[in-house]
Amino acid sequence: MSISAAQQHFNDAEGFEKNGLLQEAIASYKKAIEADATFVSAYYNLALAYHQTQQPVQAIVNLKKVTELDPGDASAFNNLGVLCVAMNKLDDAKRCFEKALSIDGDYQDARDNLEKTL
Repeated sequence: MSISAAQQHFNDAEGFEKNGLLQEAIASYKKAIEADATFVSAYYNLALAYHQTQQPVQAIVNLKKVTELDPGDASAFNNLGVLCVAMNKLDDAKRCFEKALSIDGDYQDARDNLEKTL
């Protein structure tokens, strides 16, 4: 069975990331998303790469897409909250951490992050 174009771009992006080539990784994650607009992992990893390259707005856009495609992903809501804190959007951050905890009540990172916003 051949690998899909989206998966190939995703694999390429992960390879770029491992080698510290974040701009190349970003480009490949975007290509993966172009090939499959529902590729949740590509949006998630793209958001993390944007975060690593100090592009919080783009990171937030992609994490919001993750939460649209997979509304049960507590980690995405937690990470979205972390980015909101970094941008001093504390009300938004609080909502994100609360959403993460509503999905997974035992999510300690989300609980710790929420406490920091109170």
